[in-house]
Amino acid sequence: VESSEKQGMAHREREKNDRFQIGSDTLSANSFYYDLFRIFLESPVNDTFNLGAQYTRRFDYAPVGREFQENTIATEMNVNGNWRLKRTLRLGGNLTYRALDILDAELSNQEPSETFLGRADVNIILAKGAIQSGTTYEIGSGQEPKLEFDYVPVEPGQGNYIWLDSLFNNDGVIQDFEMEIAPFQDIADHIRVSTFTDEFIRTDNVSLNQSLRLEPRAIWYGQKKGLKKFLGKFSTQSTLKISRKTRAAPDVSAWNPFQLDIADTSLVAVTSNIRNLLFFNRSNPKYDFQVGMTDNRNKIVQTSGFESRRTAEQFLKLRWNISKTLSTNISVGQGQRETDSEFFNAKDYFIEFQKLEPQFTYLPSKQFRAILKYRYQQDENTLKTEGETALQHDFSLELTYNRTATTSIRSRVSYINIDFSGEPNSPVGFAMLNGLQNGRNFLWNLSLDRRLSRNIQLSLSYEGRKTGMARVVHVGRAQVAATF
Repeated sequence: VESSEKQGMAHREREKNDRFQIGSDTLSANSFYYDLFRIFLESPVNDTFNLGAQYTRRFDYAPVGREFQENTIATEMNVNGNWRLKRTLRLGGNLTYRALDILDAELSNQEPSETFLGRADVNIILAKGAIQSGTTYEIGSGQEPKLEFDYVPVEPGQGNYIWLDSLFNNDGVIQDFEMEIAPFQDIADHIRVSTFTDEFIRTDNVSLNQSLRLEPRAIWYGQKKGLKKFLGKFSTQSTLKISRKTRAAPDVSAWNPFQLDIADTSLVAVTSNIRNLLFFNRSNPKYDFQVGMTDNRNKIVQTSGFESRRTAEQFLKLRWNISKTLSTNISVGQGQRETDSEFFNAKDYFIEFQKLEPQFTYLPSKQFRAILKYRYQQDENTLKTEGETALQHDFSLELTYNRTATTSIRSRVSYINIDFSGEPNSPVGFAMLNGLQNGRNFLWNLSLDRRLSRNIQLSLSYEGRKTGMARVVHVGRAQVAATF
């Protein structure tokens, strides 16, 4: 028996399905029955403003003997809307709250719960585009299973990870903390497979994406002299991304994305990325420079405990086009790289680094380009008493030749000299050397891309390296891609 009626801003819905086994007057388990009531309000839809609200209440019944018995009540409320103020302001969002009440725990395998889901978007453009801001804020709650990671051996070159058993306990058993991303593709012989456990966690999720851009020249464009002309050469760009998952706890705000210092017992995962840039003379054909900082953090809790990583850097970059064929880029930076593991302290380090990277580009024609680079970098681990250090000099030459629109040849040769002090067969040694060895290292590669026909592309590549006292390694690859 079904019935429904809808009048104006109210809606009622019922569905009842009685099912019996042949020769029986007892309701079967797949019988169901629910009542739903909904009230909603909506403003007329237009390009400027609209608003809506909805309230829903649903009663579910479970088959018990020859009758249905009230089992659960679900209450849901929703608010949504959009507002546009010319080209200056745009607002939009929605919020849904749902509460589930269990009337008879013996009839349901669910548990009482309160969940919410929402999103808000704010876009602002002011002063002729001199100020541009975009914000997206999202909240949600639910359940998700605990994660475990399994590492599966594959053919060398087909994976993404390398097993560093010898740097830890050398017990011949693959463990999560012994796996690192391979520094060279040809030695990557493991892949990571995510496995969902049967243990579920009730989580509160919140994320925030914020961008802000300042362009004074949008107001003072065309100023030929004075302070306005000078200030018009500056511009800024800032981005902030936060994503956090936590367990419900009294001391944790489910709505506040800036609460990042959370006890490990309440944390599931958190990621934050910050980037701030200040430009001068941006996009000028002669020269420009920028000052900036980045700070990337992530922390995840697994069955084997938490693991956190952070990379932060402050830098200055300068670009100067000396002539039509010669240009230079100089970058100076300092920062830190750190990792922290709950149960595997041997993997912890805090590396402070400083680096200098000048680069010269020679472009005599559209077909040929040469880039000469040098990188000076100094690393020091300040976390432990060993105080590992590394001083690195990296010289490289890149050549690119585009013979025709269908053929491209690229090559690179690098000489890297590393003066490392410490135990190379350790996690911090691997992080500083990045697959290279103490002393002299040589890397080289050559690649050819050629379009054989309109839909067939041929790629040939050769890579070689000589690291420290190790033997020379040669790697060749060939690939044909066809598009239909």
